[in-house]
Amino acid sequence: MKKKLFEKKKLLSILIAACILASMVPVSLLTAFAADATTEIDLATLTADKDITTGGNYKITGESTTHRVKVTTTDHVTITLDNAKIETQQSPLELCGAANVTLQLEGQNTLTCTATDVTAETDRTAGITVPEQATLTIDGAGKL
Repeated sequence: MKKKLFEKKKLLSILIAACILASMVPVSLLTAFAADATTEIDLATLTADKDITTGGNYKITGESTTHRVKVTTTDHVTITLDNAKIETQQSPLELCGAANVTLQLEGQNTLTCTATDVTAETDRTAGITVPEQATLTIDGAGKL
């Protein structure tokens, strides 16, 4: 009987110690791990253009002939193109305003604007539209 009571107290002491240690972990350390998460975007499953409105890491795969990707945040965004193919009537990848984007290339990637009628209002015919105030860095061993 005394042995069972001793084992229960020992287990309870270990659980309390673990809770105390867990409470000492800085919250900033936990958010650092969350910030490293990557959002996966499969172009084949999109039902509308993909607007990236928050900073972070995004991995784009698959193909689309109808939907494109727009970056509308000024927070830093890293986009990994992994064998992605986008062919649309407007720029397949558009940076808006003062967007700050790092484009990582993996595999063979294609960004093609298929527009044939270009006017001043629809002048978004590049594979990647980068306004003057935006920043784009392209890196990686893949091809574009």
